[in-house]
Formats: sequence, C-alpha cells, structure tokens
Amino acid sequence: TTDAAPAEVNMGGIAAYFTGGTISDCVNNATIKLNAQNASGKFRLSGIVGFSLGTESERLSVKNCVNNGQLLSQVKLSELDFGTIVGRAEFTDFENCSNNAPITFSTSEIGFLYGGALAGLAKNSSLKKCTNSAAMTFEESLNVSSYFYSSAVAAYSASTTVLEDCTNSGDIT
Repeated sequence: TTDAAPAEVNMGGIAAYFTGGTISDCVNNATIKLNAQNASGKFRLSGIVGFSLGTESERLSVKNCVNNGQLLSQVKLSELDFGTIVGRAEFTDFENCSNNAPITFSTSEIGFLYGGALAGLAKNSSLKKCTNSAAMTFEESLNVSSYFYSSAVAAYSASTTVLEDCTNSGDIT
C-alpha cells in the first residue's frame, strides 16, 4: 500500500521502474494496492512492470511473464497509468505475457486515467500474444476530470506501437 504525494510513483509486482535488459519467465502472485489521496504527479501501477523506459537504440524486452496478483486502487490524484502487464511502456517489447487476476477501482478522482487490462499507455512498444482473462471493475464513483481511456488490451497506444495476437476474455464494468 502506498499513501504518498511525490511527483512520481511506479509500482510493479516484478519491477517498479525498468530501464535496461530483459525480464523473462517471472510470476507475480502478490496483491498490489495503491492508496493515494490528494496527490499530484504521475502514478504507474502494474502486476509486472510499473514503468518500462527503453530507448530507440536500446529496446527492452519482457517475455513469458504472468500476473496472478490482484490490483486494487483507491485514489485521488492527477494521473494514473495502469495495466496488469505494464502501467506505461516506452520502447519495450512484451511477448507471451498474461494476466489472471482482477483489477478493482473504488472511490477514485483522477485527472488523467489510462487503464488497460494489459497496458495503460504504450508508446513505440509492442504487445504480442498477450492475454487477459480477468475482469476490470470500476466500483462506486469514478470522477475523471480530463481524460479517461479504458481498454481490454492497451488503453492508449501511440507512435509505432504494435498490438498483435492479443486476447481478452475479462469483462470491463
């Protein structure tokens, strides 16, 4: 549980902030809960990688990873990027990753929300053969003042992002 008001918070079941190399064959079974009230800044929440930041010349790789840990969020903050595989990705390639655990939001006030069952925000990245089998639920009240993007795969994909052979069987309510 995080109850903080810094400029940036990255939470991930395997890596919070990933800037080099490869992550492979990892499993997260832990529940991750974000509780942030009246916070400004950027928050990234994920079962595998909170924020992956590669470069055009050094792409990152995440392969064969599984999230079984539930994501829970009760927030009042300025920006949230969340996904069960990655909250925000830049210049990162994800392959054969899966999610089996639900995502639940309750009593949330957010300026910008990018929420995907697999990826929140993906820029110059790829998700190939990734799957989601769990529900994403927005309970009680959800008040988004600026932007709200929600999707079964990637809520917001930009630039040269590739989504290929990804599947979802979880409900979004």
